[in-house]
Amino acid sequence: DYLPTDGRRLIYSSNRERPNEFWPSLLEKAYAKLRGCYEALDGGKIQDSLVDMTGGISEVIDIRLKNEVSPELYSLLYTSFKMKTLMGACIFLPEKTTSTEVEKSNGLYMGHAYSITGFRQIPTGRGTVNLLRLRNPWGRGEWKGAWSDRSPEMAKLDTRLKEELSYQDRDEGEFWISYEDLIFNFDELQLCHLQPDALLSELADNDRKQMWNVTVYHDAWLRGVTAGGCGNAPNEKLYWKNPQFYITLESPDLTLGHGNDCTLIVSLMEKEKDNKSEIALGFDVYKLKSPDLRPLDNSRAPSNALLLTRRSGSYVFYREITKRFELKPGTYVIIPSTYKPNEEADFLLRLFTEKRVDSGVLDEKVEVAHPPPPSNDIIT
Repeated sequence: DYLPTDGRRLIYSSNRERPNEFWPSLLEKAYAKLRGCYEALDGGKIQDSLVDMTGGISEVIDIRLKNEVSPELYSLLYTSFKMKTLMGACIFLPEKTTSTEVEKSNGLYMGHAYSITGFRQIPTGRGTVNLLRLRNPWGRGEWKGAWSDRSPEMAKLDTRLKEELSYQDRDEGEFWISYEDLIFNFDELQLCHLQPDALLSELADNDRKQMWNVTVYHDAWLRGVTAGGCGNAPNEKLYWKNPQFYITLESPDLTLGHGNDCTLIVSLMEKEKDNKSEIALGFDVYKLKSPDLRPLDNSRAPSNALLLTRRSGSYVFYREITKRFELKPGTYVIIPSTYKPNEEADFLLRLFTEKRVDSGVLDEKVEVAHPPPPSNDIIT
């Protein structure tokens, strides 16, 4: 295969220290073909590309409201990192900014994403400092604050600790930053979990490796047919036109959950058109008291003693949204939707459970007894 050059050197991905290394360039070209062109790789969200590369599950953590950040977040991130979760952090651009990236006085860039490549705890006279190692994908441009290459904090470290940090006093794009400074300066953390166990909400209770069953559905929102929107007025009745999926959780988890609960992880992903994600996604989870395995509608829902159990949260313009629930045994209906009615898109719905489950599509035209799920595989 051919790679774009300026006649002497590669134009895009290349290793400056190993100019004859070509696998990153070939992988980049393959991804550019998938996305349409090299220009389509410029910008975007870290978690989307990582999911494309690994088939993992994405998770986004909004840290703009600093006083609402969990005090356990650092330890949960560290545990997740040890479980091979891929991570990044980004700083949003201010509103009405026309530039694609804006450099701050501390060396960080707004409108830019950094990968998280390491964690370290450093003992000091004032206690233990939690550090994270970040990398600028440009291979240059680093943080200039505390614990940066030429900071007083780094200068005071003994040689042994510097070696453990792989310290280098040069601008190669990789730097250490304290957890507090990360939270203060960044707006969002972007993660790609290579196994469901690594979800941060999961790790708060359990960091043991767990066998999972995954059920996969491919479906679509079609204008005038199944694109019902989120149910806001005046389109409340259209909401029930959305695709509906049932899942029966028969017995409590053996190793997960609390008491008599069953763990359910729901991942909803839009299949982009022209490599663009321009619709807001969300889903609701309902528990049925008297399930009859027929689609819910405006009249059947109340008569079926429907209880809204959980939501995915606010509708967001992300390609994938993931949420973990702990639910009592029973039959549940998952209704994925776009925020506005009549927005068309294909989607992928993945359901992760500890045990094999009875699951299917609620369709008025099909008599459903106990159909096998379309894909119910064990993953590790």
